Amino acid sequence: MSRILIKDGYVITMDGPPIEGGYVLIEDDRVAYVGREEQKADQVISAKGCAVMPGLVNAHTHAAMTLFRGYADDMPLQQWLEEHIWPVEAHLTDNDVYTGTMLACLEMIRSGTTAFADMYFHMDHAARAVDESGIRGSLSYGMIELFDEARAETELQEGGRFVRQWNNAADGRITTMYGPHAPNTCSREFLSKVKEQAAYDNARIHIHMLETEAELNQMKEQYGMCSVNMLDEIGFLGPDVLAAHCIWLSAGDMDIMAEKNVNAIHCPVSNMKLASGIAPVPELLSRGVNVALGTDGCASNNSGGRLILLSTMHSGMHLRVRIFLTWFG
Repeated sequence: MSRILIKDGYVITMDGPPIEGGYVLIEDDRVAYVGREEQKADQVISAKGCAVMPGLVNAHTHAAMTLFRGYADDMPLQQWLEEHIWPVEAHLTDNDVYTGTMLACLEMIRSGTTAFADMYFHMDHAARAVDESGIRGSLSYGMIELFDEARAETELQEGGRFVRQWNNAADGRITTMYGPHAPNTCSREFLSKVKEQAAYDNARIHIHMLETEAELNQMKEQYGMCSVNMLDEIGFLGPDVLAAHCIWLSAGDMDIMAEKNVNAIHCPVSNMKLASGIAPVPELLSRGVNVALGTDGCASNNSGGRLILLSTMHSGMHLRVRIFLTWFG
């Protein structure tokens, strides 16, 4: 058994006050001890002047889009997708997605992100990258049905195959979800089938929701209500749903999300690059909605899958934090 001791760090435990000059003992691939007492180890590493903290979680990514860093700037989402992103994605190969995802995993691990939620395609090869990199991933095949019945059948079939084949793979580091793209790219009938299938497979659902004002207007024109109300009407919303972006929310929408325990994923850099708007995070938090952070795809933030902690405040003093070691809590 390999034993590594990280000592003298500013240990952030997440379930109690930080421990100054604390110890973290790792046995093989598990954290075995966190506290104030020194432990015996084969290797001792000093974390003096550094923070030792649980790994960050990137709750909304399209990891393979590291290949598109800096591509197609300065335009709204729909134009960006239809004129630039979707056409170039049509040329991606299995190996492209594997390579792009592996690069994203490397960047995440390097900057302290140890788990991420991903939605894309060629997902068997994204899962292979997660397996080989050692990171944790909650992965979904992105289903874009576009109101086509034949396409709906094949998309749901592929989404279900991926969920069942890869769930709990890589010694449990990989979990799977269903990934319908968005309420304005998937019909309500298709979304109802996704919800039913996800419940049958005991899987979560990852979806974009009210990312743009254009989506809001389209949904009102098509259904006479916004995305949140439509999804609520078909029984789609619940604690099993990760809803990315959540920008164009009304007070009533936020009340519904709180009542149904929907998880909101805030992607501030992506939203700023695409000028989509700003999610009402304080209002969501005040209602008790669980809000997590995500980066979205690298093409819409230009910085990759990394969530970087820049600084924190402690005892009234400004303390710049360098992440020395992270673990997934």
